[in-house]
Amino acid sequence: MKEIHYFQRYHKKEDMHTANAMLLLSRLYNYSPRKFYNFIEPLFKQNGEANLTLQIGMQDKKKNVDTIPDAVIAQDSFKIVVETKLYNNFSLSQLKGHLDDFEDEHHKLLLTLDCEDITDEMQNKINEICKDKNIVHKHLTFSSLIDGIREHIDDRDDDFIDVLDDYAAYCDDNGLLPRNQFRVDMRLAGDTFDKNMELGLYYDGASRGFSTCNYLGLYKNKSMRGIGKIIKRCVAVVTNDDLNNPQIEISKEEIGKINDDDKQKIIESIVDAQNYGYNLARCPHRFFIVDKFYETNFEKISKYPPRGNRIFDINNILGIKDKELPETDKIAELLAKKTWE
Repeated sequence: MKEIHYFQRYHKKEDMHTANAMLLLSRLYNYSPRKFYNFIEPLFKQNGEANLTLQIGMQDKKKNVDTIPDAVIAQDSFKIVVETKLYNNFSLSQLKGHLDDFEDEHHKLLLTLDCEDITDEMQNKINEICKDKNIVHKHLTFSSLIDGIREHIDDRDDDFIDVLDDYAAYCDDNGLLPRNQFRVDMRLAGDTFDKNMELGLYYDGASRGFSTCNYLGLYKNKSMRGIGKIIKRCVAVVTNDDLNNPQIEISKEEIGKINDDDKQKIIESIVDAQNYGYNLARCPHRFFIVDKFYETNFEKISKYPPRGNRIFDINNILGIKDKELPETDKIAELLAKKTWE
């Protein structure tokens, strides 16, 4: 089955990154103006109206202005001018030219997007050119854009969670999320939890989005109860009709080389899935293989259970930002002392 994406994958890179970020914000506004404003307002460091119509567009060139911003978000009371670069390749003269795109809006925001944090030197220079024009500058990484929006989405927002997950997958595919080595993709296990822990393996439909995190977590009964480091990932297809003795074909090796032992684990999981009414022969499935799942108890303390996977930055949770992570068994031990909402 061909995977369906909400965001385009093929275009000029920086234009595509900007367009998809604007599409994400547009979809958020269409889904819930309140949630959109809850995300946008803190960027201005002041309150905004939540009942005005937005105009979101690309490459909006004004008369007598030499530079063209990547995108513009505007309404009567505020305007956001967006510039996207990769790897801190911002031009101060270009950004200064973008400031002429503002007019008499009450709230003005120059938003820069990059896969990396902006340097202190560039931040100070941008603040200097903005301060006399009553313009606020805010820098977001693609990761902080995703995380910032996710803070305002709860587990009942199924439709938008799919959109946000696809945007995260798009950013991941394009190398815009640089912290994969610190991130854990927590997946719902439920009935299959014991077998997942035993085999060191987890599966999901190949058409489902995923992020290339280094770690995989297993969720059951209001808590992440297992965590393992991903060592292999593949897509497998069942090629016969006997699910008690399935034959498989590895259609794609995404991480690592799949050996006979791995294939046997995959076959065992396909047979076991029948116990819970799952037929893994209906469509290709993606299999995540870890070195070992270690028991933990990273408990969710808010009311509703998650309805899909969640991405966590382990460094941030454990308060060891920008340091090398300990071994997986130690991570499991430390996570058991933490909670999340």
